[in-house]
Amino acid sequence: MNIETYKNIIDEADNKIMTGSIVTPQYVKLLSTLRLAVDGHRKMADRVNDMHRHFAALKQENADLRAEVASKENVVANIKREHRAEMNGARRQAGIWKSKAKRLEALKEENMKLRARVSGRTYQHRLSDAKKDQEAVAAARLNAIAKAKRLEAAV
Repeated sequence: MNIETYKNIIDEADNKIMTGSIVTPQYVKLLSTLRLAVDGHRKMADRVNDMHRHFAALKQENADLRAEVASKENVVANIKREHRAEMNGARRQAGIWKSKAKRLEALKEENMKLRARVSGRTYQHRLSDAKKDQEAVAAARLNAIAKAKRLEAAV
């Protein structure tokens, strides 16, 4: 709908009325109806233009949010990859230390067996001797603590 044509008709009709030409009531009624239509069209066009601007703003915001989500997904993927690499390294290191501890434990037992064989005693005797030695050390510590308490009480 070309609104300019209707505006020109309204302007001509206004000039006709202002110059004093004779107009019929139907002509005035038609002119009023035309003004209402043009005004209604202008209001509707304004609303449509506002909706277009709002829609464009929403499209831009949607594109911005999609770009931000893609960026965050890349960051999360990088963090996951780094974490996986760190965990694999930690697992390898733990495995190395675990196998090293097992080897040392086996060497310790083998060493105790060899010592027992050299000294002529059995492995079980060596274990019981080690336990007795630990008990003797614990008893000596307890005696030292009791002696220290008695000295404190005497002072």
